[in-house]
Amino acid sequence: SPFVHDSVFSANLFDCPDAILVGEIIENAQGGAALYVGPDSAPRVVGCAFEDNEAAFPCQGGAVYVDQADPILQGNVFARNFSAYGGALATDRMAGPIVGNLFEDNEALSEGGGVAQVSSCSALLDNIVRRNVADMDGGGVHICVTCYPHANPTVLDNRIVDNENASEGAAGFGAAYLRAFEGNDVFGNLQGAAPSDFAWHQELSEGYPAW
Repeated sequence: SPFVHDSVFSANLFDCPDAILVGEIIENAQGGAALYVGPDSAPRVVGCAFEDNEAAFPCQGGAVYVDQADPILQGNVFARNFSAYGGALATDRMAGPIVGNLFEDNEALSEGGGVAQVSSCSALLDNIVRRNVADMDGGGVHICVTCYPHANPTVLDNRIVDNENASEGAAGFGAAYLRAFEGNDVFGNLQGAAPSDFAWHQELSEGYPAW
């Protein structure tokens, strides 16, 4: 669990060598072209720049992929990163905070142009998420709708603006469950030419809580 500070991660590529297609499900599609945060670790990543990194299809997390770990991501810049899911950052079962970061001009082929969270309960605090692009839900931020356990982060005082998506869901912030959503500026996000700032799906299926 190192302290990573004032470092630049630029133009790295991860090509998902272990990904396999099982029926219609892709397994072992990990990622993190710049930084992979593995199970049970808790690094603090502060004041770093993640620029022009790519996790090739079907990988996740163009810059950073968090896998069953609890990093603190604070005061970093994520710019022009690319992946299939979570253009800059993808998390799977993460509880650590995401605080004061800039997510700008990142892109995802599916969901979460800036940030994508699966089964995570992180606090997203005071981040700027702008000009990110996704083909589907969450041009800026995608909180997984169908994963189980569902993701349910706390989202406070973020600025989520001028993000885009091409088809379904929300261009700004797409979610199914949230612990709290307060004090956020969410505007100027577009699906095609139409305003699409916030979407609340809350799809209920077997095994989900009745509320």
